[in-house]
Amino acid sequence: MLTNLFLSVLEISLSVSLIVAVLLLFSPLLNRRYASKWNYWIWIFLALRLVIPFHLIQGQSVTALFQRKSPSTSVSKETSPDIAPDETVLSPITVELPPQLTAPILPRTAKGDIPITLLDIAALLWLAGCLGFLSVHLMSYLHYKKWLLKKGLALKDKKIWEQLLELEQELQVDMIDLIESPRASSPMMIGFRMPVLVLPKEKYTSKELYFILKHELIHLKRRDVYKKLL
Repeated sequence: MLTNLFLSVLEISLSVSLIVAVLLLFSPLLNRRYASKWNYWIWIFLALRLVIPFHLIQGQSVTALFQRKSPSTSVSKETSPDIAPDETVLSPITVELPPQLTAPILPRTAKGDIPITLLDIAALLWLAGCLGFLSVHLMSYLHYKKWLLKKGLALKDKKIWEQLLELEQELQVDMIDLIESPRASSPMMIGFRMPVLVLPKEKYTSKELYFILKHELIHLKRRDVYKKLL
């Protein structure tokens, strides 16, 4: 089962990577012709496709969707009597794995032992890499959040809180905590269950502060923190 999952994810990753490469190659053109929101939804769709470890079309692989024309002469009249001699048919392209990958590398020593192949080892290494990658990023995020909020202080400026409350009502978002941290390099929204708006220790004009707060609250309203996690 793990091996099948590994092959499915590998196939999906390769096919989506081709689309990503094309998007990156033509990004200057696309950015000029299409609004940012379209790029936004395209990348969300690609991210969703990458995390779904199975094919959306039941019983059909990604490689089966790429079809090539084959001469009709290779199709027998008994199986396809309605095809004319000058017509062509579409047949799926299949990818065959080398037998070395699926051949057992250890002899069976006892009855009922499951043979281990190079493909099984590759799948286990892939799973270990996935878990390690996610663990490193999760721990890095938690460490950064703790480091950032440790020196954070609640803002006591009444005007800032009034402006924040006014924007929360305007955008119809829940009330959030607002802190100032000398470790913040720029304004940001951090946290999933209890989001906090963090401001660096800098002086802003009332106009700058208005746009900063509104910008971050729009991120909160659109749940961009969860999409970034995705």
